[in-house]
Amino acid sequence: MDRSRPAGFTDDHPALVLRNHGLLAVGESAARAFLRTYYLEKACEIHVTAQSGGVPLVVPPAEVCEYTAQQLAGEAESDFEDLDAYDLAWSALLRMLDRTCPDCETGVGANRPYVLRW
Repeated sequence: MDRSRPAGFTDDHPALVLRNHGLLAVGESAARAFLRTYYLEKACEIHVTAQSGGVPLVVPPAEVCEYTAQQLAGEAESDFEDLDAYDLAWSALLRMLDRTCPDCETGVGANRPYVLRW
């Protein structure tokens, strides 16, 4: 048994929805893990809001769902590919944290982009 990652994670499923506990994600970096969690949480929020409308949800065709999953995993063939998107978004979030929480040391200026200290 592979003990290098929590049960349920596979290469095809880097994020989990834990019933009654929230979301969990892994990634090649802290940036990727955080952003996977962030976007999954937003998708869940949109889904719950849509369900609260009182009418049945329109579920996209299976091939659309599969393509969307491939896009999230970075496996979809596309005309647009931004290999720097995770790093750019993560850097922007750290800058925002520096502005909104001056007591938090992100280490951005010290060339340590993934270190957070309180």
